[in-house]
Amino acid sequence: MSAKGEVVGEEATSALERVSDELDSYCLDLCISLLDHDLKGDLSESAAIGFLAAFAIDPIKGILKEAYHFTPSLSGFIKIAQMLVIQKSVVGARDDEGVQPADLLDEMRARFLINGVRSPFSWASQLRVYRKKICDSTTCLGYISWSDDNLSVSYKGMRHLSMDALRDFVRNQVEKA
Repeated sequence: MSAKGEVVGEEATSALERVSDELDSYCLDLCISLLDHDLKGDLSESAAIGFLAAFAIDPIKGILKEAYHFTPSLSGFIKIAQMLVIQKSVVGARDDEGVQPADLLDEMRARFLINGVRSPFSWASQLRVYRKKICDSTTCLGYISWSDDNLSVSYKGMRHLSMDALRDFVRNQVEKA
């Protein structure tokens, strides 16, 4: 390859890197603006809330997911939101040398990243707390079920164990443990 070809290749690579950096910056700005949406009135006006609502639907059953199945998604949204805000504060401080990342972080945190403000982050945090209250006050389906006559019990794959068989099963499990 000639020297001229190498120079052109380097310029093209440099141009692609600049375009990629600009796209990353625009995507980060979009994500921050979605998090910085002030929730007033209809919650469906927020793209982030709409995404979380759609994500809460169980595609197989066609109903909303149970609270304990949806909470990991909320936690993921919350952690990603926190990381995006940190990234934005670092990028903002790099672009404006007179500003500290901690100052930008504190400003964004106070504006939309704490509980008690009208933001998608706060909404998701409150919903996650509500899930904890639900799980603390209700029982989940277990693995043990009693027969109608209350003389036998089923555990996972084992069906209709008599009380003697249940005692033997528990004794064996304790010995194994």
